[in-house]
Amino acid sequence: MGKEDKPKKKKDKKEKDKKEKDKKEKDKKEKDKKEKKKKDVDSEEKSVTSDKKKKDKKEKKKKDSDDDVSEAVGDLEISGMSSVEDFEALFEDIKATCEEKINLKEKEKMAFSMICQNYLDPLTSRQKVAEKLRELKREEQTRETKEKIRAQMEKAEDLDRTVATREKWCIKGALRVFSHLKEDLLVEIEPQLVQGAILAQSTPQKFADYVSKGKENKKLLKRLFDDTELMKEMLTHGGVKGCEYGEAARIFDACMEDDESSKKGAKWTKLHRKIALACALELASPLNEFDTSIRVDPVARYKHFVDAHEAGELDPAFPYFSVWEMRHIVNCDAPNDQMSWCRKMLINYAPQFLILTNYRQRYLFMLHADVRTRKPTWDSSPRTYQMVLSGGGNATVNAWFGRFLLKSFGLPTWGAQFEGEENFTFWTPEGWITMNSEDWETCSWEGKAGIDFKTETESRNKATPEEYFKRLVSLRCLADILDGDPNSIPDGEKHQMHPDRMWRSMAAVSMKLLFQTEPEVERTFERSGEGLVQTNSEKYVEKYHADPVDDEVTYDDTTGELVIPAICNTFRDGTAQTSVSFEAGKQLNFVADGNAHYVVPDDFPTNTYMLTLEVCTVSSKQAPLKIRIVDDYEVFDKTYEVEIPYTKGEWQSTAGVSVEIEASCMVKLSRPKESLGLAIKKLLISPK
Repeated sequence: MGKEDKPKKKKDKKEKDKKEKDKKEKDKKEKDKKEKKKKDVDSEEKSVTSDKKKKDKKEKKKKDSDDDVSEAVGDLEISGMSSVEDFEALFEDIKATCEEKINLKEKEKMAFSMICQNYLDPLTSRQKVAEKLRELKREEQTRETKEKIRAQMEKAEDLDRTVATREKWCIKGALRVFSHLKEDLLVEIEPQLVQGAILAQSTPQKFADYVSKGKENKKLLKRLFDDTELMKEMLTHGGVKGCEYGEAARIFDACMEDDESSKKGAKWTKLHRKIALACALELASPLNEFDTSIRVDPVARYKHFVDAHEAGELDPAFPYFSVWEMRHIVNCDAPNDQMSWCRKMLINYAPQFLILTNYRQRYLFMLHADVRTRKPTWDSSPRTYQMVLSGGGNATVNAWFGRFLLKSFGLPTWGAQFEGEENFTFWTPEGWITMNSEDWETCSWEGKAGIDFKTETESRNKATPEEYFKRLVSLRCLADILDGDPNSIPDGEKHQMHPDRMWRSMAAVSMKLLFQTEPEVERTFERSGEGLVQTNSEKYVEKYHADPVDDEVTYDDTTGELVIPAICNTFRDGTAQTSVSFEAGKQLNFVADGNAHYVVPDDFPTNTYMLTLEVCTVSSKQAPLKIRIVDDYEVFDKTYEVEIPYTKGEWQSTAGVSVEIEASCMVKLSRPKESLGLAIKKLLISPK
């Protein structure tokens, strides 16, 4: 081997060593990479396992929490808890669950509270200005007083702008709070919400007193707390009047106990259930009959409206009202027999009032025509609604009769009061309206502001009951549980934003948002559909449009009787108007003054006869009906008076009056000015 081969051999060896070293380093890197990857996978798996364990633990905690509340309610069912302490413990458990589920940060609560305070301050000032304005308007209107009124009105306008601006702040603040809440959170705790709200409203003390009165009460309470859907319905439709939930459960059970509507079909059952629930919610707290200390019997009231509907006596809209709307029907303070009388009276006396298309006048035209604003007459005690119609009265008395009239025919009404004078508001297919231009902004009723009631009617109409509960009532339930004793809040503040009542303020915002919402499907106040029965109103529409042939004057030469239908007049004026009678034929109605003339047949023998009229009246102060019998030349001219009886809405004959009549003469009826209403069906002239 030469010298040249040695360096070459050395070089090859060096390259070979380098390649081996590179390969080892590469293998090491690959190994490190694989180990790192495996480590990362293990770490990830460990993390997932840890997260899963945390999630499982959280879900178990949630389940345990829910089970705790369910178990607490179950204890009520099983052990029949009866002490105040038992009910308080149950409420505290529910409250703790709600607080844990909501889990809202303290700084978020404080921020929203400050916004509400900024809203409340100018609102309170505005209310004081409104009170000052009312006082000034009651004073003598001197130049100085008028200047003060002008200054206060300017101040009120400034405050209105401030309140409107800060209300928007409250809405924005509430939306920020909503954004931090888990979607459908309140749905998850729905059973606890309704149970807790009912406990808070009724109070543990009231429940303890209720169950202490017997085993039947414990059973009723058990059934109530077992039925989440029934509790939801109760709260959705305004809660129980006076928070008497035990009594409401008893009334509801009693109403449905003997109900046989299931034999007629689901639609009948649904309607009867609505009436029963309305009676239970509204009449659980005692309502006395008009001018007495006699309590309205809730079960008898339920049966009254069930029977009246089946007989076709109610307005066609009645079956389609919600439970909340029906509450404003069944709470009529008239005895049931007076409501029955009202329906029969109107269908006899003025059936055309049943079918007026203008709901400001349907049924209510009677206020203008017959009740009228006049000095009232009370002829016995206790007072009755027959006396109100007969004797009249001021605006307040008219409002009494207006509410009674609409409720009797199954239409919802709500009162209204301003500066001591009563009025009323009522449902129409276009929405709730005030009577006699009453102002929603200034009126109130039973502690609730008119504008709040109007907002509620609009909000309820924009959502289904289920949506209304989800968006509004559930927040009110939360407020009852977390915001302190709901019974300590003045009625006028229950739907108002307040810094110390966070969830009640949130509910107030939700109400405003719901009021401003335009629903995807337009919802109107129209309440109609295929009826379960043909109503008297619908029957009368058919008769009215059929326009029955007028009855004719008849003379029976065998008996000597002459019958002249009241509509067979040759002349009439004033307020005299004809209409189709409900039972048969037609009738003549004098709203007040007027004349009507009738012709005696040519073949009617001249003689002395007894004249009677078939009449219907609703007022006791009736002016005599003047009757003049005269021939064409006024040579024969006799004048008589017929005393008009007070028939209380029934058809009745007058006492006979002896009259001289000649063939072909004219019988002229005349009512003086300011007379009260009179309906006449016929004149009967018979031999003495």
